[in-house]
Amino acid sequence: MPSEVDSLTPCVGRIGRYVLYDEIAAGGVATVYLAKQEGASGFARVVAVKRMHGHLARHSDAMPMMRDEAWLSTRIRHPKVVSVLDVVEEDGELVLVMEYVEGASLAELFRTVSARGGKLSPRVVGALVVDMLEGLDAAHRACAEDGTPLDLIHRDVSPSNVLVGTDGVARLADFGVAKAAGRMQSTQQGELKGKFAYMAPEQARGETLSSQTDIYAAGVVLWECLAGRRLHYADEVAATVANILYGEIPRVDEVNSELTPEVDAVARRALASDPAARYPTAAAMATAVEQVLGRASPSDVAAVLCTELGECIARRKACRAAVELASTSHASRLGRSLAPPHSREPRALEPEPTRPAPPSTGDPHVSSFEGGVARPAAASSRARGHRRRTLWGASVALALAATVFVSGRRDPSSPSPSPSPSPLQRVAADPPSRLPLPTVDPPVAPASEAPKPEVVPPLGTRGQAVAPARRRSKEVPSHVSPAATTPSPQRTSPSQLPSALVGIPTDRE
Repeated sequence: MPSEVDSLTPCVGRIGRYVLYDEIAAGGVATVYLAKQEGASGFARVVAVKRMHGHLARHSDAMPMMRDEAWLSTRIRHPKVVSVLDVVEEDGELVLVMEYVEGASLAELFRTVSARGGKLSPRVVGALVVDMLEGLDAAHRACAEDGTPLDLIHRDVSPSNVLVGTDGVARLADFGVAKAAGRMQSTQQGELKGKFAYMAPEQARGETLSSQTDIYAAGVVLWECLAGRRLHYADEVAATVANILYGEIPRVDEVNSELTPEVDAVARRALASDPAARYPTAAAMATAVEQVLGRASPSDVAAVLCTELGECIARRKACRAAVELASTSHASRLGRSLAPPHSREPRALEPEPTRPAPPSTGDPHVSSFEGGVARPAAASSRARGHRRRTLWGASVALALAATVFVSGRRDPSSPSPSPSPSPLQRVAADPPSRLPLPTVDPPVAPASEAPKPEVVPPLGTRGQAVAPARRRSKEVPSHVSPAATTPSPQRTSPSQLPSALVGIPTDRE
């Protein structure tokens, strides 16, 4: 695994948003690279990029062929067809960005099984060929933007253009030499395109082609997969063409004894020399193949692929994992914040970010920021004044209660000392300039009435005297003289205040 990761360095470079890595396939016209698509917000995806050979890129017909393939591929939308995701033209070069199918081609699977003298099971062959025919039928029914049929002919249906994925699904690929209405580049008279071993007789003779031409090529693929050997192929091209035009087609049930005559009848109809004698559509041939061979499940096909090409599949998975790791390498620089909460490695705790100090507004009418909202200076001042008045009132109430409690507990039999001013009397006689004390009027009682007995207030929860809440400013002890209740204009320094009242702020600051 490390060797695969180390070997995956960009071997070609960047084309647009795509970074090209190792070569995964090559043909006579183009090379396919494993590539990485990069996007915004860390988006990345593994794709396949088809790039034309350098010596063909300067050819006058090369660029129109690539544009035709891109246009035709976008007109075919089917899960059994390899889709083209993007087309990039840069510095006079045109590349196709295609869906990456992790797996192997049918040609690789066929060669591996044939090399050890084996054959694919009929049900697996049925699944692969039916998938290929379903994609081919979608290509034959493709239409242009205005709904006009394209009359598309693939012209290169062969095992190398059928990709078998690890999901057990076969997909048809490579429409580079496809013939269709509206192509910018047309084939010259007598010019042959495609692989000779899979050409129909009319194609080898350079005659008019139709969708039955692709059905003949699909019949050759079916026969070879069932028989385990090649049908028309020879070492020389001339010999291959002679086998197509004049050779006899052996019975497939005689080559493979596991097959029935019904299977040979299906293959022989697809390989008929007369195009009119073949199946009318690829869908009709797919139905016939499934009836005589059956169809293995995708999981069974995937198991056969991994069994026959285990090392190749493992190597390609490692390459894809290395590309994905390279595509997400920037995420590792963001720290462990991207790790899932259920990961085995514990995530390091990050310090709590320090909240910055609130900015100064520079407005004299705005004095504070509370909860991110600026509070006006006037509102803040009123709130402070309310708190100060509350504290001042509580202090006065406590001092009054203490005075009444002490005077009420004095022994009446003891000689009455000369009255000395209490703390409350001193405050009432000479209030400080910064404490707006209320004026206490002396009670006026008739001479005939006896003085009321002094009332001792009840004790609170902590042994403190509790004064009446609302009448404390009018209830004054009887021994307080009226002269002591008259406020004096003289100011008193804070050092002369009782200890209970020193340091109490007011709203006049």
